[in-house]
Amino acid sequence: MDIAVVSPHLDDAVLSLGGLIGRQAEAGHNVEVVTCFTAGPPLDSLPANRRVFADYTARRAEDERSLANLGASHRWLNRWERTWRDPPLPGPLHAFRTPPDVGVFAELCPIRAVIGDMVHRGALVYAPLGVGNHVDHVEVALAAISEMVESETFSRLRFYEDSYAMSRLPRRRHFVTRRHTWTRFGAPA
Repeated sequence: MDIAVVSPHLDDAVLSLGGLIGRQAEAGHNVEVVTCFTAGPPLDSLPANRRVFADYTARRAEDERSLANLGASHRWLNRWERTWRDPPLPGPLHAFRTPPDVGVFAELCPIRAVIGDMVHRGALVYAPLGVGNHVDHVEVALAAISEMVESETFSRLRFYEDSYAMSRLPRRRHFVTRRHTWTRFGAPA
């Protein structure tokens, strides 16, 4: 069986379920990590203090090495992260605020189409829950949920806790993970 892990950003799949990816690849499954937001503006157009986040050459190289170590392949969708798209966010923390209107998710349809294609090819697809409310994570989660409901492919989709779930505050704010919060000193972070 093919397994596809939908990752909002270049590090999310490995940080969230690297162990599962490695175990499934070792068991002989074809595991592909499909990363949605892997592009942004040219580095020289950004202030020096923000370039580290937009150095997609370095981030992609790191992604390739990580996934190769786990035995998984990768596909990059080359969509721009919300941080870089217009209209600009009022501040860096606004990336962690879910927009009140689904209409502002400009990448919802293309991501959903990719998820639908993977599901209809028979892959078992893992998508993020959107823990932490990062707008890119929420958009990918909504795309997966929309595809699952409309195409009635409930048995082909699984959801995973984003790496933000290691912290108590994001867990308490999410409608699924707040049911299972960490003890005060028991959180992985």
